[in-house]
Amino acid sequence: MSVVASGLLASAASRLPAVASPLDRDSAVHESPIFIRGVAIYSRDLGKGRSIIVLHGGPDFDHRYLLPELDRLSDSYHLIYYDQRGRGRSADGVQPGDVTLTSEIDDLDSVRKHFHLDSVTLGALFWRWNTRYGTQNTSRA
Repeated sequence: MSVVASGLLASAASRLPAVASPLDRDSAVHESPIFIRGVAIYSRDLGKGRSIIVLHGGPDFDHRYLLPELDRLSDSYHLIYYDQRGRGRSADGVQPGDVTLTSEIDDLDSVRKHFHLDSVTLGALFWRWNTRYGTQNTSRA
């Protein structure tokens, strides 16, 4: 499993010139729900190259605080963001008891499968559960 720490992602993004925004070069942003166990999990992806699933911090954040800085990496990477169950645009109909370590790991694996990825690189932003995924899914992470 590759886990890229937030400091490394932020550092790499901050070194890119401001004019390098992929959105200025007709880079398509795709937004769509991923239906996982009765919940519409919001996803957003863009870019080209090796896929990185970007995991926002938590427990009360969503992916928006990472934008637009991390999007600058989309010239070199396919960035996949999703709002984790119960947060941001993935909160509708979710009760606090629906969010567990198991549901978080299962959702991450469902996102991986949705994007047809055999293995993943995680852009982890220090929300403790995300390192558990790699230890439970060593063949895919």
